[in-house]
Amino acid sequence: MRNRSLLLVAGALLTAAALVACTGGNPTGTRSSDGNPDTDSPETPELRVLEEAITAEVRDGQLVVSVPVESKLRKTLTASGALDLQQIGEGSAGTASATVRVDAGKTGTLTFSVPSAELDIARAGSMEYVLDWSVRAGDGPQARGKRSLFHTLPHDQLYLVSSDRLFGGTTASVRIIARDSKTGAGLADRPATVTLSNGDVEIDAQAMTGADGSLSVDLDVPDIEGQWMLSALVQSAAGPVAMEAPVQVRREARILLVTDKPFYQPGQTIHLRALAMRRPNLVPEAGEPVVFEVQDAKGNKLFRETGETDRFGVAYTQMNLARELNTGTWRILASVGDTTVERAVTVERYALPKFRIGFESDKNYYAPGDGVHGTIRSDYFFGKAVSGGTVTVTAWKFDLEFTSFAEVTGTLDDDGVWDFDLELPSFFVGQPLEQGNAFVRLDIEVVDGAGHPQTLTRNLAVSVKDLLIAAVPASDLVPGTD
Repeated sequence: MRNRSLLLVAGALLTAAALVACTGGNPTGTRSSDGNPDTDSPETPELRVLEEAITAEVRDGQLVVSVPVESKLRKTLTASGALDLQQIGEGSAGTASATVRVDAGKTGTLTFSVPSAELDIARAGSMEYVLDWSVRAGDGPQARGKRSLFHTLPHDQLYLVSSDRLFGGTTASVRIIARDSKTGAGLADRPATVTLSNGDVEIDAQAMTGADGSLSVDLDVPDIEGQWMLSALVQSAAGPVAMEAPVQVRREARILLVTDKPFYQPGQTIHLRALAMRRPNLVPEAGEPVVFEVQDAKGNKLFRETGETDRFGVAYTQMNLARELNTGTWRILASVGDTTVERAVTVERYALPKFRIGFESDKNYYAPGDGVHGTIRSDYFFGKAVSGGTVTVTAWKFDLEFTSFAEVTGTLDDDGVWDFDLELPSFFVGQPLEQGNAFVRLDIEVVDGAGHPQTLTRNLAVSVKDLLIAAVPASDLVPGTD
């Protein structure tokens, strides 16, 4: 029984302590300096603070905070308030006060202005600040509350649209888009600055955003290669919104490298010419050094020379080939700045053809299973007929690969002429590149009396239709027109 009494006493003490804790040690509540009770809620018997509707913006170097207050009385009241901008871990960063008359049952707005010129309250740093506010009607109790500055400032988004590679000496178009992240609406009529800088040289352009929050500006890119920084700055209600991105400024050329012919013999001369045009507008690269290099078939560098382009962007040089050298495919290179192009030429010992071959067929096209009658004519370049020459004609058709189906041989007569006949197969595979038709390839070889060979290849069309129709529009088709 004694133990139970002790438990009841302890329970009573705990209940009393809980009551004191709930009232802050004062059963009648906290009182202000004039004796009126205060509250830590956004509402008093006279007014209600619409805490979710509190907004803030940066305007003319001031942090402007708008606190809406709703009257709960049936008469006009005067609401006064105080605002303390607290930086977490640092203390007060500025204070302000304001008053407003609020009609019965209506809503008024307390507007606080806190100097913000030295505060980092842009979107990136707004989470470090808290708005500590208090509002009262006349001499009544205070409504108090705290709200993060981050949730009261507008959260604007900035997009920077540009290529990450710019060409020096040209004009680059840069587009920026500024939007409200909550609504997606564009930030219209906001001053914006686009800057291109490498630390020593800075190019900027200023304009106002359009109705959709976007704008395009043209920047004259300096003719200085290297890493640059492209940045955009838009003045918004939350303060300046900035974005930057690295870009590479380059100077590139487009080079056309040509030689006077594709085949050379030892002892001949290779003539080289390069045409250099600046990208992207393709104006001549005048007065620029051009490096020519020649490598033989084994990769040995045999020639290197530096020239200079004329006012048309053209540079020229030549290389004399030795009598004894590595034959095969040679590489020729031309470089302007960081741009290098190459082409290949063949260096071999060869004999020029001594006679020509002509071929005539009896028809322009054939059907599967038809017979082909052909005539071969051959004469030397100085006019004499290749009489007595041996002729070989090999016929091929194509399905998955070329397949030989006939071979005929004969001898040229005294006029250098030989007629032949061959039979076509009854089945061919149509080819998409021939619009469904097929073809026969004839490889013709003539060897004259001195043993010099010469070859010629001709294709014959094969079709099952006598008439082929292809419709080609005179221009692009436009709906509703004939």
